[in-house]
Amino acid sequence: MIVPRYWAEARVHERAKGRPVIVRRFGWSDVSQDDAVEVANTRAQEALQRVLACELLPRRDYLRASPRAMLPSARPRVRCLRYRRH
Repeated sequence: MIVPRYWAEARVHERAKGRPVIVRRFGWSDVSQDDAVEVANTRAQEALQRVLACELLPRRDYLRASPRAMLPSARPRVRCLRYRRH
């Protein structure tokens, strides 16, 4: 198993339609810690743009050894930020 030497976590905050949106992603590198931070920030920004476009994504990465972590869940963890009329 190949495990990268450097790890980092990025957290991106945005306000959409009056509600806070927070997305967390991990980054990794064999080169340097700064490179791992850059990868984490890039992944977090890309995930945030996808969430704001109403794509169903988890808000954070889950690092689990279980194969079930790779399967799509039956219920999405993220809802689209749209106003609902009551």
